[in-house]
Formats: sequence, C-alpha cells, structure tokens
Amino acid sequence: MKKLIITLISLITLGDIQLFSQTLLFKSGFESNVQLNPPVAGGNPSQWLQSMSGQDQGFDWALNLPAYGIGTWRYLVSGDSLLNDYVNVKIDTTTGPNNNSSNALFMQIKKYSSNGFGSFAKVRTQYDLDWDSTISTQAYSKYWMKFQPDLAHVMVPGTNTWRYMMEWRETGTANDDYRWTLGLLTGNNPADSIYWKLDGQFISGTNTFTNDWVQINQSTPVPIGQWFQLEVYWNQKADSTGRIWVAIDGVTIFNYIGPNRLNSAIRTWSIFKNYTGAESIDSGLVYQWLDDVEIWDSIPANVTGIHEQSSGGLYTIKVYPNPANNEIKVVWDSKANTQVSTISITNLMGQWVYSKTISGNQEGQITVNTSNFPDGIYFIELTGSKEKSVKKIIVQH
Repeated sequence: MKKLIITLISLITLGDIQLFSQTLLFKSGFESNVQLNPPVAGGNPSQWLQSMSGQDQGFDWALNLPAYGIGTWRYLVSGDSLLNDYVNVKIDTTTGPNNNSSNALFMQIKKYSSNGFGSFAKVRTQYDLDWDSTISTQAYSKYWMKFQPDLAHVMVPGTNTWRYMMEWRETGTANDDYRWTLGLLTGNNPADSIYWKLDGQFISGTNTFTNDWVQINQSTPVPIGQWFQLEVYWNQKADSTGRIWVAIDGVTIFNYIGPNRLNSAIRTWSIFKNYTGAESIDSGLVYQWLDDVEIWDSIPANVTGIHEQSSGGLYTIKVYPNPANNEIKVVWDSKANTQVSTISITNLMGQWVYSKTISGNQEGQITVNTSNFPDGIYFIELTGSKEKSVKKIIVQH
C-alpha cells in the first residue's frame, strides 16, 4: 500500500519509554476531485459496497488510507431492492463549517425494510477501514460534523432511541469478539435531552451484546443543525493502558482509560457511521454531513485538549521556568478543602516519565530534575481526592 506521510516528531527513547512520531496518515475535504464510485452488490445478500476515489490535499482515497486494501462504504439494505430507495450518500455542496460554500459528505437513511434483516440490522450506512495495525495500534481522527436540524424529531426524548456515529470492531470468532461504539441516546425520561454515549461490548452468537463498560455525558449539549468538530483518540490495549478520548469543539466529553480489546487486533474502524433503529426511521429521514477529515497515527503535538483538562479548577498550578532545561519547580495551591496525593509527568503518548506521591499537602512545591528528559512537550498532572488538574510544559535543552 502506498502512503504519503508527513512526520512531525522523530522516534526517540528514554529508557524503556518510546515517544513515537506524530504522522498525518490521511486528509481530505471532499473537494472536486473526490468521487463515490458506482455501488456493487456484496457477498451478503443484504449488503452493498461502494468505494471512493480521487486526490485531495495531497492524499488519494484509493491509495493512501491506513487500511488493508481500500476503505469501503457498506450499506445494509434489502438485497432485492434498489440501493437508492434506502440510502443517499453523496458529496454535497453546502454551507461549510466556516460559513463558506464547501463540499461535504452527506449521509442519509430514507427507509428500512424488515426483509432479510435481523432485529438490529434495519438499515445502516458506514465507511469502513480495515485498519492496518502494522502502522499503529492507536489513532487520532478529527473532522467536522453536522446533524440534521430536526434531530429531535427522529430522536424524541423519552423514547429510548439511539444513533451510532462511529464504531470499532475487533477480529474474533462469533463467540469471542469485541466492539466500541460512540453515539447518541435519548433514554426513557421525556425530560432528558439527547445525550452522548460511549461503550465497550462483548459480542457472542448472533446479535448478543454484553456491556463491558458504559460512559454517558448529559452535561455537554449535542449540537443540532450546526457544525461541530469531533476529535477521537484511541489506543487499543487489553490492559489498563488502553484509552478512548472524545472531544466536541475542543471540550472533552469522554476519557475512558482501561482495557478496550480482547486478544486480537482491531479489524474494522467505521470512522463514518449513520445507524439507528426503526423507531427513528419511522419518524423521518435520518441524515448528517461531514467535512475536513484528518487521520493521524497518534496524538498530534498541537492537540492539547486531551491533556489540559480539570474537573473543577480547584488547583492553581505554576511551573517555572517554562520552557525548562535541567529542572522545573512546580508550585500549587488549592481553592477548596482537597489534598494533592500524586504528581505525575507524562509525555505526548500519555506515558509516565515521573511520578511522586505527596500526602497531606493542600499547598506546596516540588523540584523535578528534567536533565534526562528529551526535548518536547510534557504534561504535569496533580491528582487529589476531588479533582485533577493538568499543566503543559516544554523541555528544551
């Protein structure tokens, strides 16, 4: 597979810690040279396949995606019917994220049929990457997204409706498989708004799912009828070093840390997905737009939101000098009755390069020797009984 890459930071080592390069694997704004090729019937009688081609911003949809083979649109519709009776996926000229005319990817579900489907697989549209884990077992994606303006009409609060935006599926047998999904829920309380959901599930047999973990976010509003930027970072691990981080317009909505796979590499990353139940489709058309896609092999250096976050802003952190050379002083105080228990420093990969336990100090300071730290960006994290706060530093010898 041919790849065009832009490398920002070289591979260096610190003991048994490795800082990997941040490499832009793919980028596209769905401009005029990008097109959807004619769909073809898949091996499954209820499945249609469609590819994309064309060059955009130095990358080619047929050659440069980080996947085995090419990325593929997969549509589950009734096998004896015309595809466009059920779905409409196209490159649409519309008002883009910057309020200028822009080409964007349009994904729409029109209707469903119960013929040839299980109870869950009504109609879905998704763009699948058979992820090449030899490139990386982690990835970062960023793109603009806009839900339909009448989203509340097809996801009525209190009706337990759901909608998937992105999915990861692991290689495995029918009784040994795993997936993670990012999407929306309405719940069964009519007073609740549409909210975000991220979960990991074991899959056994046919359409038998068991939750491994679930996270919901009802405090960050779901933008309806307006563009927002979706960022997702995942690091696929079977132990406590696994991570899935999701941000909306730079605001962290999920930061799951823990196992997110079983015993095999990721098989398919449905990076674009529009999938919902019959209840939503019965209420009307289900659609969304996407624009300006980027895929990286790890966290880009300019993405600080994944590190710099605080659950309440109770700590004030001062670090000097910054940039640092041989040492830094970390000074903190607390605005509430909470104590710092741990001070740690991580690199851009989230790997620890320093950790120290502090007991019984609401205010204090510490000096850290940075003479052996390679040049780069690091994050100091203060963790206490009620919150954690993070500060970015630069080491420059």
